[in-house]
Amino acid sequence: MIVIVCVDDKGGMMFNHRRQSSDRNMLEDMILCSKGKKLYVNEYTYKLFSDINIKNLIIDNNFMDKAGAGDYCFVEDRFLMPYEKQIEQLIIYKWNRNYPADLFMDILLDDRWILRDTTEFKGTSHEKITKEIYTR
Repeated sequence: MIVIVCVDDKGGMMFNHRRQSSDRNMLEDMILCSKGKKLYVNEYTYKLFSDINIKNLIIDNNFMDKAGAGDYCFVEDRFLMPYEKQIEQLIIYKWNRNYPADLFMDILLDDRWILRDTTEFKGTSHEKITKEIYTR
């Protein structure tokens, strides 16, 4: 599976059961990236997409257990380590800001992960968003 996360400068993903931030340009980039493949989200995350028509979007609260090789999973509210062996690629969108956080990305980007690509783009609510793609 290909996991997509959004993090702040400290690796934070959520605070008090809420996403730290969102950005329309980031969502559009994610949709373009996953075009033609399944994009899994849970019901909480689906709210971001409710006004966008995406044919490949699958809403399931157990999506991490159902996603297969090559499927995309946008993860906001859960730990990744239990699924690390199934993760073939990580796409990390960085807000380039510090936000309060109590849920952090729990996969260490050590020598098992290779940074394949880095791009930066202007967001609708962020001056700069950095997108990093890691593979094993």
